[in-house]
Amino acid sequence: MFMPKRVVISNNLWVTTELAELYEQDEYEKVYVRELVLHLLFLIITTTMVAGSASPSNYYHHMYFQNFFTESPFNSSTGVNMTFHDIFLIGDVWAYLDQVMLNSFYWDKWYENLEPESNRPKVPKTKIYDNILLGVPRLRQVR
Repeated sequence: MFMPKRVVISNNLWVTTELAELYEQDEYEKVYVRELVLHLLFLIITTTMVAGSASPSNYYHHMYFQNFFTESPFNSSTGVNMTFHDIFLIGDVWAYLDQVMLNSFYWDKWYENLEPESNRPKVPKTKIYDNILLGVPRLRQVR
């Protein structure tokens, strides 16, 4: 059976714990601690880069759209004026999707209720003045 020579390897930065298992216990522990420190350093750098790349205005942008979609009133299937948080029946879900979501994604007018100026023929329900609704939006249940 092949027995490796007992050598000191703690000075080599690129030795992994798999290689260090072949050597003495104290060398293995040094390599293990070195790997732990390198992994923690990588985790800290990666977390800092990800968290630092977020703009402070992202929070306000998110809150604007959350309030826009959840606080917009609509008439429920029973004729009651509701918001997203008041939905209880499936008919209310469809009323919300039809009156709030669909009208929010596909606009007929610009801001201040001005008609869009365009040389192309008027197509109803456009989103951000460029996207065109070609068919009926459908919800798909994936199992």
